Amino acid sequence: MKTSIVMGLTLLTSTFASAQQTTSPLEGTFFGSGKVYVVVAVSSIILAGVFIYLVRMDRSIAKLEDEMKSK
Repeated sequence: MKTSIVMGLTLLTSTFASAQQTTSPLEGTFFGSGKVYVVVAVSSIILAGVFIYLVRMDRSIAKLEDEMKSK
């Protein structure tokens, strides 16, 4: 669990460090019309869903492993 948190923070840090100040017409369109917030919201929902799925799967696998050990 700690390694996944550290890996996530490392990815976030590298993303922020590699940001550039140049703007493209596509970027101006996304920010100007507010579509970037929709993209971020949808991406966040998808990532949260994947995270919740993986946590539930980990718990169910741990439960099955405990049942196998007790038999």
